[in-house]
Amino acid sequence: MKRTACSPAVFALVLMICLWCMPSAAGSSPGPGNPSGPAGASLVGTRFGPDMPKGYEEIGGGVMSDETHRMTGYAIQIVRKNDLEMAWLSSVTGSGPSGRPVFQIRDVLVLPKRKRGEIVTWFACCSGGRRNDAIIAYTDRYYCRVLRAWVADRQTGKIREVSTGGIVCQDPAAALR
Repeated sequence: MKRTACSPAVFALVLMICLWCMPSAAGSSPGPGNPSGPAGASLVGTRFGPDMPKGYEEIGGGVMSDETHRMTGYAIQIVRKNDLEMAWLSSVTGSGPSGRPVFQIRDVLVLPKRKRGEIVTWFACCSGGRRNDAIIAYTDRYYCRVLRAWVADRQTGKIREVSTGGIVCQDPAAALR
């Protein structure tokens, strides 16, 4: 069988077609930490409150405070729909008739599946020795090791993964003991 060489132009064209047909990194499947899957991208811009959108259960969350411990207009919500867990960065857009806040979703992080013994925590971590409400982290069950971490950035309106170096989390119930 005779082998023919492919010209660089043909090779580049075939490569571009293959890459165009493949799902992108922000593709359609929500993988670990990929907020751009259908579950995440379709929620950005959604307004809700005081109740959660239909089909979503709030695991926890709250309005974030800044470095001086003043409340900001942003909130982190950890939510579940079926077996999918997500972190939402939302802005407070007003209040409902009951006075409870109304939110608009700015970004969605589809959280990766946790392994047995891993805990998701928020509002309970410090970075560089200072409390930071913007950190969402996976820790071991004893809060001894931070396994993965993300920061909800109010300036960009995005949630991004960060290094676990320098991040320490504590059991939020420890203060009650």
